[in-house]
Amino acid sequence: VAGCFCAAQILALHALKSFDAGSLKVIAQVNLPLTALLSWLVLGRRYSGRQWLAMLLLLVATTAFLQVRMLFYFEPPHSDDAQPRPPAPDKAIGMLLFLTGVALSCLASIFAERFLKKRYDIPFYIQK
Repeated sequence: VAGCFCAAQILALHALKSFDAGSLKVIAQVNLPLTALLSWLVLGRRYSGRQWLAMLLLLVATTAFLQVRMLFYFEPPHSDDAQPRPPAPDKAIGMLLFLTGVALSCLASIFAERFLKKRYDIPFYIQK
């Protein structure tokens, strides 16, 4: 679980070479629908139709934002005094790295919750 969280952070840092932090923060909202899907598959959680619809709308909005940023984001010019940055990798590779990191983080969260809830017979909120 810790390895997945670590890998997710490393992938997010590599994605910062291609996109600004604000864009990645907005695109990271895809973790909510992904976490819901994984919790349904792994933990057997049930969601209402309205909840699935809300997550679908969030996914569509995030995907639309992603498309706009991939098509129209250009790195701002740097001043002459600053050291030149190495060329940014391809945007698609940067986004693939970031979304893989989001997926790893969601998966680690679900498995951590599963481990903590099945470890003891005591309810999770009392274990603290």
